[in-house]
Amino acid sequence: MFAAATMRHAKRLCSSSKRRYPSVSLIPLLLSVQAMELAWVALNYLGIERTTTEATVRSVADIHLAYMPYSHSVAIPVGAAVLTWLIIEKGFGRGRSRPRRRPRH
Repeated sequence: MFAAATMRHAKRLCSSSKRRYPSVSLIPLLLSVQAMELAWVALNYLGIERTTTEATVRSVADIHLAYMPYSHSVAIPVGAAVLTWLIIEKGFGRGRSRPRRRPRH
């Protein structure tokens, strides 16, 4: 049930982003809306963050986020967004190839 709700949310975000930016491929959009969830899974597998469950998982309420200082913080996604923007803008040279505008007199 939780996975289906998450996928519906991701699909909604992707479709609205696709309408606004039609030239962007669907795969980067899907990855972007799921990035923090993917980070949460990776950090759990690496043992950096910790999730516990009840003996029987019947709903999302039976999953407990025991230690989540990175994937569920506000600072990390903001920092990741700024870093991604810097890499795209500066690293790929998008900002360097723009012609300078002449001032109008």
